[in-house]
Amino acid sequence: MNIVKTVLLVCIVLSLTSCATSKFSANKYNPKITASNWTDESQIEVGQPNIIVDSLGNITGIPAKILLLNPKIENHNISPETVKIIEKYIDYNSEQMKDTKIRINQFTPVGEFKRLVKNKKVQWWWRVFPGIPTTMFSLTGRLIGGDHYNPYTDTINIYSDVPSVALHESGHAVDFSEHAKEGTAGIYAVGRILTPVTLYQEHVASEEAINYLKETKDREGEKEAYKTLYPAGGTYVGGATGIPFGSAVGAAAGHIVGVTPRKNREKAFEVYDNALWSDDIISEEELMLSDETRGILEGLKKSKANSAQSN
Repeated sequence: MNIVKTVLLVCIVLSLTSCATSKFSANKYNPKITASNWTDESQIEVGQPNIIVDSLGNITGIPAKILLLNPKIENHNISPETVKIIEKYIDYNSEQMKDTKIRINQFTPVGEFKRLVKNKKVQWWWRVFPGIPTTMFSLTGRLIGGDHYNPYTDTINIYSDVPSVALHESGHAVDFSEHAKEGTAGIYAVGRILTPVTLYQEHVASEEAINYLKETKDREGEKEAYKTLYPAGGTYVGGATGIPFGSAVGAAAGHIVGVTPRKNREKAFEVYDNALWSDDIISEEELMLSDETRGILEGLKKSKANSAQSN
């Protein structure tokens, strides 16, 4: 009951501070992005700025900022550049995300409960429970943060100005969309009560984000993803262990583990850039779509050179 009272209190505070609605949308950056099959709303909407609420949200996000070593986590001030990246991802996954709503630092209880009613990806009984309490808790994000995807409303809620985080949450939407085609989105959503399912879903979303950054050849975005998504995933793993300060321990481990793939990719970028000035040909796809190390790539170059000489 204390959780319910807290959720209701936060929602009342947000309503009284007049940050519940916003009539301008992020589609001013790309008017072509319109909404789904069952609503004429803009697909991406940005919440009305509120210095009091956003400042409080920024403060409540301090623990997450510390764990992920990123001041832009839950800063409640999302840049047009991050919105652009979300828009490009929607274009890239237009079929899977055609009905998905993206709310950028927005509090809209009426809009979300409308979506809860209309979202046919999840069976109605799952939308009643745990859909209703999940959506109620989701509404508190404008004040207490926590970027997340709500499968019961098919809504992505973004409070951090970190592209990889936005792509991770969008990856959840794509993942659930695939399950919706099979009629299993509801049970897949409820499955998060089981730790292994949660960890699996988080892994899938992060892999989706990183693979997208590789495929679009966004080097800086990919490197930033290793710095953020690995420790973020670590918080789930650490928290699942039940040890004291498990999330912090997991985040620290994630920071350490994420160094290796990031360094490997940086080396691969360097080898590719150097190859541009040589007579050896290494396709960009060959490099960007894999996690080759310097040694493997250099071995490939030597093999090609030896083959050319023998011919």
